[in-house]
Amino acid sequence: MLTKHHNLLTYLLTYCAILIPINAFAQTQQRRVIKLYKNSGIVETLPISYLDSIAFGYEDIPQIDINGSSESEDIEAYNKRMQWWNDARYGMFIHYGLYSVLGGKYYGVNLKGEEVKFQSYGNKNTIGDGVTRGNGSGAEWILGEAGIPRSEYKKFLPQFTGTAWNPDSIALMASKCGFKYIIITVKHHEGFCLWDSNTTDFDIASTPAGKLWNGDMIKPLATAARNAGLKFGIYISHSLDWMHEGGLGNIPEIGGQYSLEKKRNYMQTYTYPMLKEIFTRYSPDIIWWDAPYTNPYEEFASGCLDILKEYAPSDIIQDDRLSSLEAYRGDYKTLEQSMNENTAVPNAEWCMSLNYTWGYNQYDESYKESGFILWSLLRCTKVGVNLLINIGPKGDGSVLESHYDIIKPAGVWLQKNGDGVYKTSRSPFQYNFPYGPVTYSSKGNEKALYYNIFYWDGSGKLYLPGIMNSPEEVDLQFTEDSDLEFEVEKIPGIGLCLKGLPHNKISDIATQLKISFKNQPELREGIPEIENKISLTSMALKHQGGEITMFDTYPSYNWYGGKEIRYKIIVPKDATYKVEGYLSAEDSGTITFNVSNGQSFSGNNTPTGGAVGQNFKWQELGTISLKEGEYEIVVTSKQNSSWIKLREFLFTRVD
Repeated sequence: MLTKHHNLLTYLLTYCAILIPINAFAQTQQRRVIKLYKNSGIVETLPISYLDSIAFGYEDIPQIDINGSSESEDIEAYNKRMQWWNDARYGMFIHYGLYSVLGGKYYGVNLKGEEVKFQSYGNKNTIGDGVTRGNGSGAEWILGEAGIPRSEYKKFLPQFTGTAWNPDSIALMASKCGFKYIIITVKHHEGFCLWDSNTTDFDIASTPAGKLWNGDMIKPLATAARNAGLKFGIYISHSLDWMHEGGLGNIPEIGGQYSLEKKRNYMQTYTYPMLKEIFTRYSPDIIWWDAPYTNPYEEFASGCLDILKEYAPSDIIQDDRLSSLEAYRGDYKTLEQSMNENTAVPNAEWCMSLNYTWGYNQYDESYKESGFILWSLLRCTKVGVNLLINIGPKGDGSVLESHYDIIKPAGVWLQKNGDGVYKTSRSPFQYNFPYGPVTYSSKGNEKALYYNIFYWDGSGKLYLPGIMNSPEEVDLQFTEDSDLEFEVEKIPGIGLCLKGLPHNKISDIATQLKISFKNQPELREGIPEIENKISLTSMALKHQGGEITMFDTYPSYNWYGGKEIRYKIIVPKDATYKVEGYLSAEDSGTITFNVSNGQSFSGNNTPTGGAVGQNFKWQELGTISLKEGEYEIVVTSKQNSSWIKLREFLFTRVD
């Protein structure tokens, strides 16, 4: 039976959809877990380290049951080992290999003996003249996607020079940009190794870079990273290998898969010795396995873990991609390219490229905005997840200026506002405030929320919905202007309101407000009605995955495929609302609102003129009558063609 904090706990379990099975950790490293009970039944299983972030001062979580054995790593040891990783929040991914030389372009003979002109997918492809464009797998997949014969692919080895590879510069850049760890691909699916391996000649020793870097491009980066105060990790494609005989998965050269015996020989000849080499040479803090779908074999997964146990540092952290078997799920969950906030869990990492590709692609300049990088980091921080941002150097090892330009602004911002990101826990506010995510930290005796404001509306007022404490019970401070003066008023049923603020924004990209509590926090999640209106902005939505753009004007959600978006609202008294949407659409479509009380309604949107994003217009979508209470609203979109950009839904009381 739950205690007085039943409502908070029930809400978190219901809406956060935390799904961590007991067997979701590596078989050789079983973790202890707790089980939360409701009405004598288990409703959720989650790591004990998660309790602080969901409790936010609610210490008396009842009926916990420890599941583990004395031979397993206990929860205290697990938490200690994971502490630096959970504190870090922000890592740099580097995809570098022989594919970097090709840069997404292969004009030559394919496996069918045909002359082809292949370009990896991007927004700058030269369509026509017999050019075949890839399907979007990424330039690092070019050997497989273009169907390049192994013999032809090896001809690019002399072009792998490494003349512009600068580990010290990369580590310094990473540190200045706010990253806390670096992970590099030492061997991707192409099978090429960035060190002189005793197992193969398809490595750096067969390139000019091998001579220039004394047979090792990894060690200098590991040293530079650690000298800069960063942790160092290694990515290895331990199973999927298109170059070496017996590689697991579908192999272009043979048009299928090798026999189990050849796969076993591959693991014994290549993977196991390579793992011994990288563990003993580099002592990585993280091992990032990949392509788990190619390794459904117990013997290969346990074989890798046996080597890890013997040769790797005892405190190494591993991702969940060693194998597709449930028993091998490592220390954290990997989310690739998108994050669904409804299912995101702590001890997870969202890895994201800056454009369509991981490896360097000369045809792809579809870069994300700097604001979106910071927005994504704060979304991750809010739900207790790490963000791993990728860069893809060119074949000579140089890092594109465009990559640095995208990640630098977030780094500058973090220098002043990092307390709201580093050493944080999952926020009690899983829905955003009207203008951005709210993150949370508990350091010593201080518990603080950080409101990250991505749109400064110029009204001179700022509402803090759901902060129900009196003004005397909180300390409010803008982190980039701690001396800024303003008035604070408590608005019944809404929260706090700051008045007398500047009409111009205080800082670039996002303005951070630190909210420290002198007493127990009094919190209520949801967007309330303010002056007869409930404003549901693009910054307040909770979504499955997607991109927000136009941070320099008014952030707008790129609503593709009608994916559901969610809001939580608070209706102070029975009301009928007129519902409007401020959006940009190239074609007509239907927007549907499903309310948690079972009500639903749909409205039609019409073209706003020009391309999507060119013009925004208010469009009436319908009306709805709601009783006093709290509601979750799930919104979907079905467009006749293309997609829409959303800035805001507005519920206006009309009764």
